[in-house]
Amino acid sequence: MDTTHFKQRFAVLILMDSLSLKPIYFRFISAEKNQYYFDAISALIEKGINIQSITCDGRRGLLNAYPNIPTQMCHFHQIGRGIFYLTKSPKSEAGKELLSLYYSLKFQTQGTLTLALSVWLNKHKGYFNERSATNPKRFKHKRLRSAYWIKT
Repeated sequence: MDTTHFKQRFAVLILMDSLSLKPIYFRFISAEKNQYYFDAISALIEKGINIQSITCDGRRGLLNAYPNIPTQMCHFHQIGRGIFYLTKSPKSEAGKELLSLYYSLKFQTQGTLTLALSVWLNKHKGYFNERSATNPKRFKHKRLRSAYWIKT
């Protein structure tokens, strides 16, 4: 499920069936709000449609809103968030390796990704946990840490 915006005039919320690749719900909306997603899912449930899983853009509140339905953030949005925090050309070796893990995301299973992240963290633990010289309570590489925590 995702929303496509057309300039700043309106947007279309679409829920797709991943097997038939056909839309099963759409709605024209003025702005992207979680309530529209909740309404769409409720409408499908009321029609008797069995929702096996949800893939969304990771909006706050959506990933944990339905505990009985497996929910995940789409790979495209995960990679985009990783690039946002790491940039397309990170300077540190740790950043370069983590970005490489992001780009390999579509080829990973949850188990192999968890293992790869664990290996990455063990290798770069010292750099990852460096503290600021002026304020020892703050971590030095905040964007790297943010990029790592998206994945876990």
